[in-house]
Amino acid sequence: MKELKSAALQLYQKVNRPQKAAFLAVWMSSLLAHGFMYFNKFSYHDDMGELFRLGGTFVYGRWFLGILGKIWSEMIGNVSLPLWNGILSTFFIAISALMVVRILDIRGVIRGVFVGSLMMVFPAVVSTYAFMFTAPHYFFALFLGVFAVWLQEVLAIDWKKIVVSIGCLTLSLGIYQAYLAVPMCLVLLVVLIRCNQEDGRKVDILKFIAKYLLILIASLGIYFVINLFFLKALQMEMTTAQGLNSGYQLSIQGIGSAIQNTYANFFAVEYDGIHASMWMKLAVWVGLLCDIILAGVLLLHRNPDTGQKKSDLVFKKTGIVAILLLFPFVANAIYVLAGHEDTYIHLIMRYSLVFIWILPLVLLEQCEKPEQGGKTGLISIVRFFLMILIGVQILLYIHLDNTAYLKAFFVQEQSTSYFNRLVTKIETAPGYRDEYPVVYLGAREKFSDSMTGMEELERMSLTGFNGDLLYQVNDYTWETYMAYYCGYEPDEVLPPESVADWTEIESMPCYPDEGSVVVMKETVVVKFAEITK
Repeated sequence: MKELKSAALQLYQKVNRPQKAAFLAVWMSSLLAHGFMYFNKFSYHDDMGELFRLGGTFVYGRWFLGILGKIWSEMIGNVSLPLWNGILSTFFIAISALMVVRILDIRGVIRGVFVGSLMMVFPAVVSTYAFMFTAPHYFFALFLGVFAVWLQEVLAIDWKKIVVSIGCLTLSLGIYQAYLAVPMCLVLLVVLIRCNQEDGRKVDILKFIAKYLLILIASLGIYFVINLFFLKALQMEMTTAQGLNSGYQLSIQGIGSAIQNTYANFFAVEYDGIHASMWMKLAVWVGLLCDIILAGVLLLHRNPDTGQKKSDLVFKKTGIVAILLLFPFVANAIYVLAGHEDTYIHLIMRYSLVFIWILPLVLLEQCEKPEQGGKTGLISIVRFFLMILIGVQILLYIHLDNTAYLKAFFVQEQSTSYFNRLVTKIETAPGYRDEYPVVYLGAREKFSDSMTGMEELERMSLTGFNGDLLYQVNDYTWETYMAYYCGYEPDEVLPPESVADWTEIESMPCYPDEGSVVVMKETVVVKFAEITK
């Protein structure tokens, strides 16, 4: 026990001010960006259907998520609690941010604050919170992926630590495969840092890359073997959703198209509604321009005579160019990882794009090194604009996050009001009896001219917050929503086919018009839309 306490104390003493700043910034920005979510309960779409579950697990290849779900269920139960799950999610993001600052050797306190804030307020977090029932588990996967890299960069390297990193990355894949792009981005930036080191040698850099390739390949191999084991043991098949049942055929059939989509989408910079406004797009382009300027400084600087071989210097400069060219691919690698060219890539799968703002901070740190010429006039100008740009971008992300939650508030309020009116109309229909079965006609095609639209909010297109304010009214979980929020759940709901030959239905108007809810043949008929036979 004493040895454990001593090791923990030594580890804590190595945590410097930028790392502490990143950790604290996550908690502060979490409250600013997501407090609206934490202290309310917005539950619709998948969160409504999975309120007491973790959603898709084994059939989605998320076997470790399934194991965690069973353990969690036995301990305290799987419940979509916004404050509880939000605190756990924030904790995992905070620890991850601290490790990212350490891995990338971020030295400025303000820059540490920026890294922590970006990792917490990036809108992919908002979209994940729309599925609050599984959010802390997904961010635990983020933590495991970052920890796998941190273990190699902070502690002395030996085979035991490589094995642990392989295990962590495998478990991360077993929770949510899309987060693999995060440790990949980290490794890419660490290689960039190694290439910029004055005493870096080609052979050492190649060994470093080989080590991480070993960890990546071993993790993927073990993940697929364990995934196959659970599918066989549970007699399941992979779902067709997200192309997961295609077995990553894209690597053979459509790799060229996937790579093209990866780069094209990266430079389109909108990223599923994150940068929908002209300012947001312009900010990303300015950030990319800063990347180009800083990269140019690294490449054009003449290294002092350190006795290194010319081949080593050329290799390192070439390596920096290769890394910068690979960065859009790795940050947007989900287009390849998804495994199918027709897969819909939503925002939750693209958390790794937060590195579009971390990359310029890393480049800035490298340009400010004394051996790179230090803080020259050009670097000072770029630093000034970059700090303002990222600071403003964080504020805009916080604004966007809160706008998403405001939309969720109105969607929920209007949906609850709609269903309350519907229940009232059902229970006041002439001849209504509580024991009568109910049949809903055109249930997914509800429409009402009287429902208020809000163009400003309906433009919101972040995953989980897209669509109009009628979104939940026509969602596949609408009956569950009505049951939980309005307390109405008929004992028996008949399929529309059971009344298809009732001629009286043809003359019925559609809800909410009078006569759209009637009792006939001891059945409550609710007609939302015209049905085709």
